[in-house]
Amino acid sequence: MNTTILVVDDIEANRFSLESLFEEYLENVDILLASSGEEALEIVYDKNVDLIILDIQMPGLDGFETAKFIKENPKTNNIPIIFLTAAYKKEEFRQKGFKLGAIDYLTKPIDNDQLINKLRLYIEIFAKNKEILEKEKLMITQSRQAAIGEILGMIAHQWRQPLSIISTVASGMEMNLEFENFNKNEFIESCKEIEDTTQKLSKIINKFSDSFKQDEKKKEFCINDILLEIHSVIDSTLNSKNIKLVKDLKAEKKVKVYGHELKQVIVSIIINAVEIISERKIEKPVITLKSWDEERYSYFEICDNAQGVKKENINKIFEPYFSTKDEKNGVGLGLYMSRFIISKHHNGKIEAINTEKGVCFRIAIPIS
Repeated sequence: MNTTILVVDDIEANRFSLESLFEEYLENVDILLASSGEEALEIVYDKNVDLIILDIQMPGLDGFETAKFIKENPKTNNIPIIFLTAAYKKEEFRQKGFKLGAIDYLTKPIDNDQLINKLRLYIEIFAKNKEILEKEKLMITQSRQAAIGEILGMIAHQWRQPLSIISTVASGMEMNLEFENFNKNEFIESCKEIEDTTQKLSKIINKFSDSFKQDEKKKEFCINDILLEIHSVIDSTLNSKNIKLVKDLKAEKKVKVYGHELKQVIVSIIINAVEIISERKIEKPVITLKSWDEERYSYFEICDNAQGVKKENINKIFEPYFSTKDEKNGVGLGLYMSRFIISKHHNGKIEAINTEKGVCFRIAIPIS
């Protein structure tokens, strides 16, 4: 996997000097050249750039202004910038460069060996970060596929009874026609029952669709509203397993969240509890939803009475690919992704706590 370096300098000799140096001493790099800040912006908006070597003193957009535009754009704000300048050597300019988000500020004349060694270190770090990001993307994809599977399973369960009704009514209508036992009023009544049941199927799909739509921006919610919406979606699944749901919802403060992601976390934890309750054949199974507010955070807990997690595993369950289930029942990404979503996307906290009866997942989201 090559690292793409963009060299930005209005002096042609400087650009080609750095290009020759990098090509001779650095491995697996692609070099792009820009003669101005404006050209640099065109390149970073169009291509994937891993590192920018940026001169400051340039006509038009200078290096500081160019860096400001790069860091303000969500598409490019994570690209590391190294300022390399012969003119702006005072400490005030160095501090300005770092405030703009530069990872380094180098002044000329610079020792070539020093520059190459620094770049090798940065490139190694970038390569490792890329590898981590690729793994996280794969895990996110796998987790979303698992979540979709869980949702489809719940939809399929809720569709069974309405589809059975339609099948039974349609079979009865067909039988009456076959035996010439046609009754107009009964036929109209049967058609109405099929139409009503079809509407019910449509409402089930809409309910799931509305609950798990992709969010582009964070929105303000009360935790209670999200928990109650999830309850309405999974209620049929819990009833079919004879699982009692107990609610103790006292949160009132607003939190700013990606609603669909938080719902994915809640559903994943609840479905996991349902599976373990069924697997362990728990008598009188109970899942409890609690919420409350404290000074800085809004908290909620999802607890079960499925006998808890083994002591040696309680600190491992959030690790990627760790699973207490057998291989056919899970890949061990649900809780890892739950922690990823809560901590990285919401600046929150999640922990698992064994109780006398089972396990509680406690989640804290910062209050808006």
